[in-house]
Amino acid sequence: MGIENLAELSFNPFHMARIIMYFLSAAGGAASFPRVYLVLPMVLYDPSRSVLMRANARSSLYSLFLDDQSKREHLAGLQRRYMEYKPLTNESLVVGASREWLKVDSTIAVSQLVRYQDITEPNLRGLYKAAHYLGVILHKEPHDARVFMSLGVYPV
Repeated sequence: MGIENLAELSFNPFHMARIIMYFLSAAGGAASFPRVYLVLPMVLYDPSRSVLMRANARSSLYSLFLDDQSKREHLAGLQRRYMEYKPLTNESLVVGASREWLKVDSTIAVSQLVRYQDITEPNLRGLYKAAHYLGVILHKEPHDARVFMSLGVYPV
């Protein structure tokens, strides 16, 4: 199997929709559209994923990424990745909604809560755990504008 085939398998919208499900489950079951577009750029990028995998329920956006210059480096290129992953996020939302995994309205909600703790395959568990803790920390933030300004992302 060639590298192109692996990329197609890795970045397919069915798998990405599942990552979004773990994010939403930890974010109280639903989130605004803008926040969902942060999931793939943060979870699929190894430096930010590794930070999220070490998070806990008391973690915050500030404590994980913003209170120290070296932590901010884990967000490098987030604006570019945000734009690059937008089409894949759109496809994933369509797949999730068509499979009835996601409910799309004025917000995006998960149809059934999922737990990363139930996953035994280590690579998937790591992705889902990172998505879970991103959901936990973004759920604590009351305003989308504050989240995006803190992360240095300007949605277009």
